[in-house]
Amino acid sequence: MAYNYTFHRHLVRYINSGCLKRMDVLLSFFFPALPLFLNASKVSNMLNRLKDVRERDKENFQFQEIFIEPYQCQYPYIEAMRNFLVETLKDDLYGAYIHGSLAMDEKIAYSDVDALIIIKDEVFQNPRRLAETACKLNRALKYFYKIDLLQHHGWFVLTESDLRDYPQTYFPWEIFKYAQSLLPEKGLKIKLSFDPEKQDYKTPFLDLVLGIRFQLENHGYPRNMYQLKGLLSRFMLLPTLYCQARDRKGVFKKFSFDAARKDFSPSDWAIMDEVSDIRSNWHFSLGPIRRYFMTRRSSLWIRLKRKVGPRIPPGLKRKLTTGFYQRIFDLIEQMEEKLR
Repeated sequence: MAYNYTFHRHLVRYINSGCLKRMDVLLSFFFPALPLFLNASKVSNMLNRLKDVRERDKENFQFQEIFIEPYQCQYPYIEAMRNFLVETLKDDLYGAYIHGSLAMDEKIAYSDVDALIIIKDEVFQNPRRLAETACKLNRALKYFYKIDLLQHHGWFVLTESDLRDYPQTYFPWEIFKYAQSLLPEKGLKIKLSFDPEKQDYKTPFLDLVLGIRFQLENHGYPRNMYQLKGLLSRFMLLPTLYCQARDRKGVFKKFSFDAARKDFSPSDWAIMDEVSDIRSNWHFSLGPIRRYFMTRRSSLWIRLKRKVGPRIPPGLKRKLTTGFYQRIFDLIEQMEEKLR
């Protein structure tokens, strides 16, 4: 498969922060746009090298055509973000989409922003244009934080050429059925192709498990709401990636819980229900100083957020016992065993 996992990880990091190495993190604290300009040529060259390979070995590709509804929900900050994209980036984007709870009109206090952008290939031919596009997308992240101060991730990112060798395990095409287009006249119809036999459906699950274990074993149990949301959000993504690895096809997160539940006993699955209940009753208070810190977007600020996130309310903290986290580990181990 020509799709390159390493390139994609670099692209997502670049678009959301510009930082590809440790020194970039420090630079971004003082000059947020500087890493975006310094690393633009590197990202452009990586895609150009990859495009040379993508034209080969397409004999077994499967083709898919998808129609996407324009954005219809009435969330003011999403509308503001859509207007920003239309006014400043319509010539650089193949498409932009909102998905998840905000697209399904099911927003709750826990909801964050799930948004995908597809960047035109022509943008990568000019490193300065790529850097300017990335700067604008980086500025648009302010709307993410207006909706969720504890937002952990930025844009999901694809390139136009990704559609010709589609990364099905990164953003399964099935999710587009539950997405809405933020650009009213672009990206409403998508044609993509991929080789279903060469998709690595298991690695995303294993990577997520590794991330959860690393967080708990190296950083300890969450000490504030920012850390807690990061852990619980990862844990609640496990059913999606578990079903994806089990069935070798994409599944919308909302439907993955019932699809995965049937493989486990009620007592073993109970921890997932407990986490879902925490999500449904999510609340926290935030003073003006912490609120200021939580809206900063550079990579160094994001690292600082781990220290200054809002406190865990006493009632919730009492639920987060050692046994609570042990049951998280236990369910993860059972998922791993069933996928072996």
